Amino acid sequence: MHEILFEKMSETWATSGEALIPLMLSHGQATAGLDMAAFEACVKNRETLPKLKAVDAEQRKWGIVSQPMFELGNGVGNSGKRLAGSQSIEVFAAAIDAALPGKP
Repeated sequence: MHEILFEKMSETWATSGEALIPLMLSHGQATAGLDMAAFEACVKNRETLPKLKAVDAEQRKWGIVSQPMFELGNGVGNSGKRLAGSQSIEVFAAAIDAALPGKP
């Protein structure tokens, strides 16, 4: 299922909760082998909501406001690099090269 969500990331990540169900149905995920009854039950289940909100609050304390988030370097001062969202291999390569010790 995560492949389906990532394919439609620009649409699905802007949507939350029960509004996600019709969006997924409109893209034909029900015919892609996804158990829509189980998915709908999971989305409507509020048992984990307090834990998710606590994790979100902790991430926001650290400036993490989107996923995925990648931290490169040691994170001290300006020596670290943060990459937010889906990035190309070229962006990752440049950030990794810049974070390596001994780089000019």
